[in-house]
Order: sequence, then structure tokens, then C-alpha cells
Amino acid sequence: MLEVLLIVSTFFLFIIFISLLIGIKRRSSQMSDHQYLVYFDQVNHTIDLNDNSNLKNKVTILSENPEKGIYTIRTHLTDIKVKELLMREYRLTLSQVFVITEQIEHQLELV
Repeated sequence: MLEVLLIVSTFFLFIIFISLLIGIKRRSSQMSDHQYLVYFDQVNHTIDLNDNSNLKNKVTILSENPEKGIYTIRTHLTDIKVKELLMREYRLTLSQVFVITEQIEHQLELV
């Protein structure tokens, strides 16, 4: 009986440990930032990302050249989500927005 109890308790501890690891992995992936180069092409008007309040809480602009339609941004979103967001916000087509990964992942370094 004691052996069965030991096996069952070990199994439950293993399940709890795996659950904690999965939670930590999810939190760390949500906290990581991605850096992208955004380029608008064949657009009839100047797009200024600073003027869009919907982007303020999702995107940090690191550098910009609105006249040329080039931005460097940092965000927790994937490149596909950034492209979809920009296409939706500015009513653009796939060929008018380019989102290029500059840095695969930027994570906070603990010193």
C-alpha cells in the first residue's frame, strides 16, 4: 500500500512540475520582444505610425522616416501579426507592407 501511495504521489509531483515549466515558458515567450523593420511601398499617402493611437500600446517605434515609409519597431507581436495589424489599420494590401525581422528575439538580460 505504501508503495502505491509513493508511486501516485510521485506521479502528481511530476505533473505539477511539468505544469509549472509550461507556465514559465509561456510567460517568458510573452515577455520577449521582437524588433522589425517596417517598410511601406506604393502607398499614395505618408503613413505616420505615431499618429495611430491603436498602435501605441502594441508597438514601440525605435526609429522612423515617415517620408520614406521606413520604421524600426519593437513589439511582442509576431511579424505576421504586425503585418496584419498594419494592413487592417491603414487598409493596405500584402504588397504594400513589408515586415522584416531584424533581431530574432530580444530578451532582458539579468545582471
